[in-house]
Amino acid sequence: MQADVESQVTIAGQSAQPDTGMAGPHFGCGAHGLHPAADSLAATASSLLRVLTSDRPQTPAQRAWRHAKSVAFPISVLLGGLFGFERYLASQHESRKARVEELLLSATEALGNSDRVVQASAVRSLARISEFSTYSVPTGIGLVGRHIRASFGFAPEYPYFDQAWTIFRDFAATRRTPAHALVSTEILREGAAWELRSRLAHRVPPNQTRGSLLFGAELANAIANDLDLRGIRFGNADLSGADLSGSDCTGCRLLGARLNAAKLKGTVLDSAYLGEASLDDADLAFTGLRKAVLRQASLRRSKFLQADLTGADLTGAHLDGAVFSQATLELTVFTSASLRGVRFEQSDVSSATFDNADVAGADFTLARGFAVSLLRTARNAHRIQVRRTPEAGK
Repeated sequence: MQADVESQVTIAGQSAQPDTGMAGPHFGCGAHGLHPAADSLAATASSLLRVLTSDRPQTPAQRAWRHAKSVAFPISVLLGGLFGFERYLASQHESRKARVEELLLSATEALGNSDRVVQASAVRSLARISEFSTYSVPTGIGLVGRHIRASFGFAPEYPYFDQAWTIFRDFAATRRTPAHALVSTEILREGAAWELRSRLAHRVPPNQTRGSLLFGAELANAIANDLDLRGIRFGNADLSGADLSGSDCTGCRLLGARLNAAKLKGTVLDSAYLGEASLDDADLAFTGLRKAVLRQASLRRSKFLQADLTGADLTGAHLDGAVFSQATLELTVFTSASLRGVRFEQSDVSSATFDNADVAGADFTLARGFAVSLLRTARNAHRIQVRRTPEAGK
């Protein structure tokens, strides 16, 4: 009887429990408490994944989102790399610029030093300083832009070129004693090389004219053998006693230059302009003077051993006491020149012009191709020295 009652109570208690598994209205811990929410979230994620990875056509927004995700990361990495590269280039550029400014200041001070070796070293450094380059770019691009411009061959700027050029030119024109031959040599060597580099490598902007680096330079007793001096302008320069043997001076401008006692053995002066230049006592053995212009030049007592003066113009030149030994004088012009005491030894003068030339005391004894008729318009032709043979008078 009691067992039946307990059984009924138990059945009644079980039937009284709600089948929701909740102990209260909000906080249940039954077997099915959180499963519906988790299942819903999982279903949503699976649906989104299927949408993003499905082969079905996507909306424009979906395509834009996928494209943005594919490029956003590389772009951010690239921008970060460019920023870091910019900072690196900036530090390198500023460091080099500070070094160049320090070198320029040191070189300027060294030029005033009494030690010739120190001065020569300063002369060499100025050319190097002038080659410091940079690139002009719009604001905001910075050194990365400059680096790109350099890589693609854009014309650079040389911020210290003008300053170094002016300092060098002014120092070159400073008068110095013959004992400073070492300094003069460095000025000639470095100045000529610098000017040629600037012209051939187009390192001088074409819209700027700085004039010649060696115009009016004091280069007495300089030694510059076998140099490339083509087209250099030495107008009014002092090259007295200088040794330019073997150098190529084709097309040089030497208007009014002083080359007294200069050594020019084997020097090429083809098409050079030496109008009003002074070459008294100069050694011009084996020198090439083809089509050179020496109008009004002074060449007293100069030696022209085997020199080639084909087509040279010596109109009005002063050649008193000069010696032309085995020289080539084809079509050479001596019009109105002073040839007093000049000796023509084994030199063919048959095509040379002597109109109005003063030939008093000139020695044609050993000249080849000579005829008195060559001097019919010359002055003092009766005072020449010549081998008196029947052929000479023809």
